[in-house]
Amino acid sequence: MLYSHVGLLMVRVLDVVAKTTVQQSARMLVAEIPGDIQIGALFSLHHQKSGVEGCGSIWEQYGIQRTEMALKAVREWNRVLPFKLGISIRDSCWTERIAMEQTIAFLREGVAQCSCCQTPGCEKVFRIPQIGYSSTSTDLTDKEQFGFFLRVVPSDAWQAQAITKLLLHFDWTYIAVIYSAGNYGEKGFEQLQKLLEGSIVCIAHNEKIKPLATEEEYDKVLEGLARSKSRPNVIVCFCEGMTMRGMFFAQKRLGEKIIGFQVPAFEDYYHALTPENNTANPWFREFWEFKFNCSFTIPKEEKKSDRRLCSGKEDLSIGYKQDAKLTHVNNSIAVVATALKAMYEDKCKDNSTLCTESLSRNGTLLYKYLLNVTYVDEFGQEIQFDENGEPPAWYDILNYQGFVDRVHQFQQVGHYLRQWNGKEHLNITSQTIMFRARNNTAPTSVCSEPCRVGQKKRQTTACCWICETCRDHQYVNYSTNMCVNCTIGYWPDDNRTGCVQIGRETLSWQSIEVIVALLFAILGIITTIFTILVFVKHNSTPVVKSTTRELSYIILCGIIASYAVTFAILSTPSFWTWFDLFPSI
Repeated sequence: MLYSHVGLLMVRVLDVVAKTTVQQSARMLVAEIPGDIQIGALFSLHHQKSGVEGCGSIWEQYGIQRTEMALKAVREWNRVLPFKLGISIRDSCWTERIAMEQTIAFLREGVAQCSCCQTPGCEKVFRIPQIGYSSTSTDLTDKEQFGFFLRVVPSDAWQAQAITKLLLHFDWTYIAVIYSAGNYGEKGFEQLQKLLEGSIVCIAHNEKIKPLATEEEYDKVLEGLARSKSRPNVIVCFCEGMTMRGMFFAQKRLGEKIIGFQVPAFEDYYHALTPENNTANPWFREFWEFKFNCSFTIPKEEKKSDRRLCSGKEDLSIGYKQDAKLTHVNNSIAVVATALKAMYEDKCKDNSTLCTESLSRNGTLLYKYLLNVTYVDEFGQEIQFDENGEPPAWYDILNYQGFVDRVHQFQQVGHYLRQWNGKEHLNITSQTIMFRARNNTAPTSVCSEPCRVGQKKRQTTACCWICETCRDHQYVNYSTNMCVNCTIGYWPDDNRTGCVQIGRETLSWQSIEVIVALLFAILGIITTIFTILVFVKHNSTPVVKSTTRELSYIILCGIIASYAVTFAILSTPSFWTWFDLFPSI
């Protein structure tokens, strides 16, 4: 499981005397503020090196900015805490193995030597509370394995729930899913599949892609979708940041992420940093050289190269983009500081020095205080935890507006909130959404249009069907998707979902149509009787005899019976009118 990008804050006792300098061994650099109680933090200060579990280039947003945010937060909290809070920051390089090494090194310094440890599981062995500022994996809800873990961001399970609500809101029933290889993407996709089982939303295609995939691999994924016979118009990407950026270069689409506010106060602090005044961060000079493409020292053999000397006065605001997770880093440290302060005030009224040391070793007690923290940050967002260390789920829905000035532009168009009482709320502002057609009309994403009334579905491929019309006397059984005959005396209802009994309909004797028909019948009977009387009177004449008298009488009687049937047809149906008269015709 990949936890290398997860920031973990761990509390331990620090021997302040022995830790006055920054460790400078290879890949074991530490940014440190000494204190009575020490927080340990893991940040990805370097990218993962492609193809190997090593450290690549320096990372400003995920690494340098988050490190500086943590250092700034600790310094600010030390102004109000009754003890000195310290922090030790290490580099995970976005790699599980390196994150494990750094965690073990931290534990060796503060607790005891450890021969084997899994990064998010060490807290259970040593009973060290951990707080994740961006740890969203559903695995971390397992308290048997991660009994001392909390987080200030919601689990991926709620992100999958928010995506499901969004799909249903826009009636997107035919989708494709692309997800990152690793714990985040695979677990997120698995949760999304569970939520969509039995719903009207169908996953027609899914594809896994590596976080460090090449442009050709991204193109291959999207080209495979484009070549499919029934191509979905909506793609859900359960992806990490780097994978998402790769997808944006391949195709413009909608986005969603955990709510994260910009921190204006951080910009002034960050832009004022220089290599001279920022000695607490051992990676800052490396970052400065990388950002401004310069060097503080140039060897003699490279003096003829284009690389210039760094002046240390370059402007950090050039090309600056604030990381979206800085508020979560700040909130994580605030939760630890608030819990430690409350615990100190409750337990350390007499001997503060010895009490501080004993409290920092009592991880079980500290964990209880962490669970009871209710903290409101500078943006009014309330941070609190349930019995499992989970915060309420709160997401911003962001709409991708396009690539402007070499920057991906997003617009907030709604939010999703799930409270502890189970109530869910999805709010979408459709007027501000811009879809691919550059308007706010939501596209449709269905394989086949819904069948009309009286039509059944015949499945063809995944999520696709052909509509076939049932006969007039049949209704549609949607559970079996079959056309079913109605029994005699019954007819399909208006919705063609069942049969209803055919009602009796009779004609009124006062209607004009009935009166006219009866007059014609009476006139025909009278005329026929008159003809019969004429035939009887002249029965022995040669004319009558020549007409075959017997046959003529039979025909005339049949004519009278035919006229008489009019009365049976126009009368209320009964056994005698329909069984006796009609067979005799």
